[in-house]
Formats: sequence, structure tokens, C-alpha cells
Amino acid sequence: MTTAEERFWKFVHKTEGCWEWTGSIKPNGYGLFWGPGKMQAHHFLIGHPPEGYEADHICHNASKECPGGAGCWHRRCVRPDHLEWVTKSVNLHRGMSRNLVTQCLRGHLYTADNTL
Repeated sequence: MTTAEERFWKFVHKTEGCWEWTGSIKPNGYGLFWGPGKMQAHHFLIGHPPEGYEADHICHNASKECPGGAGCWHRRCVRPDHLEWVTKSVNLHRGMSRNLVTQCLRGHLYTADNTL
């Protein structure tokens, strides 16, 4: 019987940069891993966030080509040194400051007609 760790690594493609999760992907673009329990894939390596914090993919912040939103390929990154615990407001501010947020978490495009 394989361990959760053995199963986890079967779904990780390591590159010089990001370690891409190749297993199940949630609708919001984050990797999904079962075991122990259902969790975002990157939490398997770094644990669950402290109260009031969430993981920020700092590899995303450094990328100028990423479309952001559910199409962001950085959401699949599970490399621990590409993740940082930050508050939700810091995470949102970092994402918005890149001026690349073009859609909501469900993939709907922001347009002049549907945004203020």
C-alpha cells in the first residue's frame, strides 16, 4: 500500500522553477489532493495556514506573463519556497497591484460593464 507522500509525489513535475501539480485541479485553478483528508495540494508540503493567513504564491508575483485568476498556472505550484503565509488583504493587494487580474475566481472576465 502506498503512503500519502508517495501518492503526492507521483503528481508533481519538478522544474528549475515551479513544481507543477499534475493531479486533480479545483475549478479555481488550485491543485487538489486527497490524503490525509481533502486539501489544496500545496498544503500537503507546507501545512495548513495559521489563523488569519493564506498561502501566497510568490512565483506568481514575479511573473509578468501570468493571466491571473483561475487560469493562473502558479496556483498549481507546490514548491515550498515559492509560498509565503500572508493575510488575505496582503495576498489580494499583491495580486491586484500587478494589474493582471482580468477575471474573478470563477473565471468570469472583468469588463467595463460588470465592474465599478
